[in-house]
Amino acid sequence: MKYSILIFLMLLFSIVKSQNLTNYRDIIDLEEEFETLNPNLEELNSVDLSSFWINNSSERRLGFIGEKYQRLKIKFISIKKDDSNPNEYSVYGKSNVSNNICEFNGKLKIKESYYIKSLDFPTGNTGILAGEYLFSENVNQTHSGIFKGRFVTYWYKDKDGQIKYNDLLDAAAMYNNNQFAGTWTQYGKQDKKQANWGDSRIPLSGDLDVGTSEFCPSDKYASNGWITFLIANGGSPDQMNKKVAQRAENDEWWEEKLELNIENLIGAYGGDEETENAYFGIFEDSIYYPDPNLWIKYELKKDTIITIEDDYVEKWQVLKLTTDSLVYFNFSYDMKVPLNRRKK
Repeated sequence: MKYSILIFLMLLFSIVKSQNLTNYRDIIDLEEEFETLNPNLEELNSVDLSSFWINNSSERRLGFIGEKYQRLKIKFISIKKDDSNPNEYSVYGKSNVSNNICEFNGKLKIKESYYIKSLDFPTGNTGILAGEYLFSENVNQTHSGIFKGRFVTYWYKDKDGQIKYNDLLDAAAMYNNNQFAGTWTQYGKQDKKQANWGDSRIPLSGDLDVGTSEFCPSDKYASNGWITFLIANGGSPDQMNKKVAQRAENDEWWEEKLELNIENLIGAYGGDEETENAYFGIFEDSIYYPDPNLWIKYELKKDTIITIEDDYVEKWQVLKLTTDSLVYFNFSYDMKVPLNRRKK
């Protein structure tokens, strides 16, 4: 009788154990088979995991939307742990599809978390957390909707007992983390589009990803937003300048752009000719430029280059946008008129 009970309990434990992370197994992509050990959801209550999803050490976020694998860019801008629900996180971010940028707000909810053991990490100091997300885009923006789905994130416990984002194998060929899989539904419509993204690899990406050592989109989908990625990473014979493509890939598209309307000028100008640094004071969305004949409307962000041609040629590069009322520039000029013609 005791033997039968023991067998029953062992069987029950085995069944329960096999059901761990059941709803997420299809988006867990580890190189080695793993075994779930003890759950640690309560342990995470006292840990702020915000850095797992925002500006982590190996963030290289890639994504797609729709059956034709249109490129989807996702950027989490701020993430805050919920004080009353410690395994929930409030998220603000932006999405970008074909340069249509929408901001969104929503929640990450951690539902499960376990220590795991694998051939790579046999000591059981690594783990997987899993949960659900719901992000609602700004209804007033073009082509906006709702992202909804599941996610998994891999973590490890360091020698000091701190739980960290698992980037221990980020140089490995199949490395991936922060795997998000779900749908996007446009407001006012019923049709759902598959929308998945992740760090370094994308879950459930079908024949989009043909890379071996790292993610590489198939040429057949290049025209769906992936051409600059291919060129920037040397994966396309296209003659487009590789540096231009790399600059486009590194563009911080989620940053707010400062629109400067150079008319009805109100402001102040000053500079240091020795260091070639200058600044403009901006008031009421206007900028003071030395020559009122050159009033133009600009949209600026860091590293923007402005070239102005009149009776001299002058180039301005934005160094930084410090506040709403001050912008710093680096400038150079090819003077065709005396310097004293320049108004201060």
